[in-house]
Amino acid sequence: MKLYNVLLRFFRLVNRLYFVDIRAAGAERLPRRGPLIVAANHPGSILDSILLATHIPRPIHYLARSGLFRWPVAAALFRQLGAIPVYRPREDADHATRNADMFSRVHELLDAGGCVGIFPEGQNSPAGQVGPLRTGAARIALAAEARHEWRLGLRIAPIGITYENHDFLMSAVMLGFATPIRVDAYASLYRTDPDAAVRRLTDDLQQALRRRTLHSEDRKLDELAAELAGVGAQGP
Repeated sequence: MKLYNVLLRFFRLVNRLYFVDIRAAGAERLPRRGPLIVAANHPGSILDSILLATHIPRPIHYLARSGLFRWPVAAALFRQLGAIPVYRPREDADHATRNADMFSRVHELLDAGGCVGIFPEGQNSPAGQVGPLRTGAARIALAAEARHEWRLGLRIAPIGITYENHDFLMSAVMLGFATPIRVDAYASLYRTDPDAAVRRLTDDLQQALRRRTLHSEDRKLDELAAELAGVGAQGP
C-alpha cells in the first residue's frame, strides 16, 4: 500500500485546490481499528473515493466496477491501490465465478481487521438524494460475521457525502459520519431468515445515510454543519 500513501498526499493537495471547504461531522465515531465496511452515498463519482480516503485514517480497499479494470495500466494502478473489482452480468459472462473470488478477497481483508469501502447504491446518487441501496453490502457483512459465529466484531460505518452545489468545483463539502452499525446485532434474524436480515440491514443502512446527507443549493455550509450536528444528537 505504499502507492496508496503516496497518492494520499497528492489527493490532499487536490482537495485544497478543488474545494473551498471540507467539513467532517462525527468523524470521532469511526473505529480506528478492527474490521470495518465504509458505506457512503455516491453523488460525486471518483471525488467521493478521494474525499473518504483523505479523511479516514486507515487504508480503504474499495469495491469498484470491473469496467475500471478494462485497461491494463489502469487495472495495475487500481490493484496497487487495493481496489477489488466487482463483475456485473452485462459486463462479464463469467461474473459468478469472478465475484466468488471477490467475496473471498473481501472476507480475507475483514478477517485480518481491514477496511473495505462500498458505495451501496451501485451507481452515482440521484441529484439531491440517496438512491435505493443494493443488498451487496449487507450480504457481504452478514456472511463475514456468520463465518466467525458472530464474533468477528465487524461494523459498517455509514458516511453521508453532501456537496454544497452540484458543479463540485469550488464547492464546499460536508462528510457526515453516522454511528457505526454492529453487524452482530442481526445474528438472531439471520439464523432464522437470512434474506430478512439482509433486507433489514440494508434498510437500516439506507436510513442512516439519509439522516447524514442533506442536499441544498442555497444553504451555507455552516448552516448545513449545524443541521447535521443536530441530527447526530438524535442518533445514527
